[in-house]
Amino acid sequence: MKQSSNDTLIANNFSIAFEKKYFNTVEFKSYLTTNDRADLLYGYLLNNKFNKNIVEVLCLEYNKPNSSNWLLERLERLFIENNNKKQEFLNIANENSIEIPEKLNDKLT
Repeated sequence: MKQSSNDTLIANNFSIAFEKKYFNTVEFKSYLTTNDRADLLYGYLLNNKFNKNIVEVLCLEYNKPNSSNWLLERLERLFIENNNKKQEFLNIANENSIEIPEKLNDKLT
């Protein structure tokens, strides 16, 4: 996404609406639902900052026995290609004492 397009979305509170819709625990109840949205969620995370809520929801997702492998693959790519995103995620988890599940932590190392 072009930076100017992302700036326009941010200026119009898109990120607030998107997070409210997609980064809540109800949306992550089924890994199949999350799989269907893996590319959409990846694109959002690529272009926006992590925050406490997003880190918590992702950690909750990967504490479940059946979690989205598709989103996990996208997160691994995000963390490999963008060290700043990886550090941002880790910093928020550390600052808020959020335990990172092993499945997700493996993608951060």
